[in-house]
Amino acid sequence: MNSNEQRPNVERILAGLKDFQRQSVEYVYRRLYEDPDKVNRFLIADEVGLGKTFVARGLIAKAVDQLWDQVQRIDIIYICANQDIARQNVNRLNITPDREMTIATRMTLLPLHLHQFQDRKLNFASFTPGTSFDLRSSSGLGYERALLYHILKQGGFFGNEAGPKNLFQCGMGKENWRDMIGGFPRGEIDWGLAETFRTEIKKRQELITRLGKLIECFSHYRYQGNIPKEERQQRDILIGDLRRLLAESCVHALEPDIVILDEFQRFKYLLERDAENEVACLAQALFNFKDTQARNAKIILLSATPYKMYTAYDEAEGDEHYKDFIQTADFLFNSKEETKAFKTELERYRKELYLVASKSHEGILQAKEAVEKKLRKVMIRTERLSVTGDRNGMLVESRNDLGHLSPEDIKAFAAVDRVATALEANDPLEYWKSVPYLLNLMDDSYQIKRKLVNKIEEGALDEGLRTALAHAEPQLLNWAEINSYRRVDPTNAKLRTLTDQSIGKGAWKLLWIPPSLPYYELSQGPYSVPSLKDLSKALVFSSWQVVPKVIATLCSYEAERQMVSSSEPDTKYEERRKRKGLINFTFSEARHTGMANFSLIYPCLSLASLIDPLEICTGLASGGVTPSLERVIEAISGKIQQMIAPLIGDFIDQGGREDERWYWAVLAQLDAKHFGVDVRKWFETENNDLLWSNMLTGRGEDEGDSNFGDHIAQFQNCFFGKETISGKPPSDLVDVLAKVALASPAVTALRALWRSFVRADHSADDVKAHLLAAAARIALGFRSLFNRPDSIAMIRSLRLLDESRFWENALDYCVNGNLQSVMEEYIHVLREAQGLVDAKKEKAFKEISNTILEALSLKTVPLSFDEFQLKNVNEIKQEKRRLRCSFALRFGDEKDEEGGNWQGRTMFERLLIHHLDPLSSPPPPSDKKDWTFTNIAMKYIIGICHPILWI
Repeated sequence: MNSNEQRPNVERILAGLKDFQRQSVEYVYRRLYEDPDKVNRFLIADEVGLGKTFVARGLIAKAVDQLWDQVQRIDIIYICANQDIARQNVNRLNITPDREMTIATRMTLLPLHLHQFQDRKLNFASFTPGTSFDLRSSSGLGYERALLYHILKQGGFFGNEAGPKNLFQCGMGKENWRDMIGGFPRGEIDWGLAETFRTEIKKRQELITRLGKLIECFSHYRYQGNIPKEERQQRDILIGDLRRLLAESCVHALEPDIVILDEFQRFKYLLERDAENEVACLAQALFNFKDTQARNAKIILLSATPYKMYTAYDEAEGDEHYKDFIQTADFLFNSKEETKAFKTELERYRKELYLVASKSHEGILQAKEAVEKKLRKVMIRTERLSVTGDRNGMLVESRNDLGHLSPEDIKAFAAVDRVATALEANDPLEYWKSVPYLLNLMDDSYQIKRKLVNKIEEGALDEGLRTALAHAEPQLLNWAEINSYRRVDPTNAKLRTLTDQSIGKGAWKLLWIPPSLPYYELSQGPYSVPSLKDLSKALVFSSWQVVPKVIATLCSYEAERQMVSSSEPDTKYEERRKRKGLINFTFSEARHTGMANFSLIYPCLSLASLIDPLEICTGLASGGVTPSLERVIEAISGKIQQMIAPLIGDFIDQGGREDERWYWAVLAQLDAKHFGVDVRKWFETENNDLLWSNMLTGRGEDEGDSNFGDHIAQFQNCFFGKETISGKPPSDLVDVLAKVALASPAVTALRALWRSFVRADHSADDVKAHLLAAAARIALGFRSLFNRPDSIAMIRSLRLLDESRFWENALDYCVNGNLQSVMEEYIHVLREAQGLVDAKKEKAFKEISNTILEALSLKTVPLSFDEFQLKNVNEIKQEKRRLRCSFALRFGDEKDEEGGNWQGRTMFERLLIHHLDPLSSPPPPSDKKDWTFTNIAMKYIIGICHPILWI
């Protein structure tokens, strides 16, 4: 046990909470630890985006402070749906940011980590139900099987013969498996826990017998495909039983003081008290833990999802809201008597509701208060609506955007109705009211589409169906028109309204959302348009699965069409993806042709530190009026002129052509003069995470990436004085540098990170290499964004320059997009959202920069539609076509254009472009419902989004 561990500073942690969050912390802490009728289980059900995780963090801090002198070891267990959520919330919950106090693992791998628990006063472990509790008939990971192999071998269950090795190999390749067990870190296994596990095995002779028989069966090596199915099944069942028994031993080895279940409704089966449910029994052993002093583990449930009072007839099978609510209440009360009393109060409340019209309200108010009193013992909920007196603070009923029917809408309905009649399918009216192009975009889960596809595949086209399809063909999606970027009529009032309010306003011109507090006012460009300044996302809910697909495909197509057509009207849809980016690092005619791109990607400390746009804009503001961009550029230009005069003074009157190398060389020379030591440390670092030349390795965005290292070498030669520039400086050098200082992605990121995490901290010199690397990483993310074909077309439409100067086009876009304001706001939000307020600066820089880089580098997601062409009276050609989606996206597991799995991240993690924190967002709807995010510009906080119910 490390006796030097410092007690967490509770007041410092609580000081970072908002008032209502702190009130919640104090109330929940009192209910769990102080009240005479204190409880062991509690539900924090605050509404989406109000910071349940931060409330849990504050609660952990107070609990740890109380337990510090009472227990030898404090264990916090965090259970969530998947490891992605765990990784994001670990920082938020960790109250010891200066040390790595967390592990994210499977329960069965605990023997490799338990020694860490025993060596520390405070421990934090995260588990997922699917891998830690539900272990039935599963062979698990190779690393788990290697652990089992060594524990059993060390216990004498078998020796070094081939049978056990072959048995536990499962689907791994022979060489990889032998390498794994040969190099396994046996010294890290907690042999006390291992012995407990082996003792449990010895109590089960039947299990030992099965193990022996299967070792004999697997005594000779066979490829996986040659093993009989029955033997494979028996092997998997055996390993599943061993994993489950090991998990049970691990549960008992943990000594949880607090167990947090995040969004517990996603794995509510763990709450069941069912002796037949082995998974629930395993979890219950954890929930019911008592230490040697009979102190109960405290269980904290987190969930923003409110329960409904009833289940509608048309809801998904298995959705029984009342039953689920009672089950949760039963878990929280942990008492049959309390649960029974609560159900009695609910029944009384129900009866009073029936009588509310025939008697005074006194009875129902008493019943309501009785229910609330019991619930407040075990749960708390804070809602945004409570901030206004009428409790409608977030609700606005819109009556002016219902749309209108057009003749094309009616024609489309008539067409699909004829086909439905010919197919003897259901009436398509309700579908048609929600989405257009039903036959193209529906999948075969819908009756009308399934019947149509079957008829085509069987060649069973009767005259009525052929006639109906012939009439419908003009109202169907046509690939030839889409490939030529022709406009697709929405043919639906709701979709038309949605596109008018987003794409119609010009939202396709925005690559990131406008800042909430711009530093300067614009007179031109898309960000100066009044209707776009406050543009936010639209969150669309629908009862039909086809709705999000239609919105995603048609809105994204129209946005891309507008972007491409703005400057490249003759481009074909299929050709767009073949276009390469323009911000590349190429080598041509014996020279590096991408050096000017360093104006965007080099984090110049001199420009970031010696010029502060916020300070300049504040000084120029007068009477509450934000200064114009022109005035800001003028003020920055004056400072730039003074800074570079000593560097270029001897060359201003130089004859000959202007030397464009000055655009990037002066950045290197400025830093060599003002911050030579700091930048040198970054350039000469041996830390692979910080190496500038490594940041594009393996990303393969274009062929020019292979020359990135050579470009960096030339830039560094200028910095170290190995290469000098003696040509005539460009006449616009000061103007360009002013724009670099104001809005270059690298400089704005550097400045924003410095302001958020460093400021006046004089100990920050040691982290400047991490700071520079983080800013460079973010800038390369913007390079990916600007290199997208649709971004290129749109940006060039705003100011058409030669392709070799596209970097300047992109720089102008950053200036007009108020990127410094956006970056400051965004990093401020990420700092709290990722739980990095008190983190080490190195860690914060890395995590924030990786998050933004990943977001800006996301690929588009393709969704398919069916094209139908009537070839002749007896034949219909059906072909799958794919449309790229990025402007509007549906929730779900999609593949990007290169086949990568997005796992729903398309709308949740498109930061700056499509940002909405997944852990502050509504949980995914059930299988029969879906949702879509739309609008390329999204606000940071869900409270100012526009929810739309799309029936």
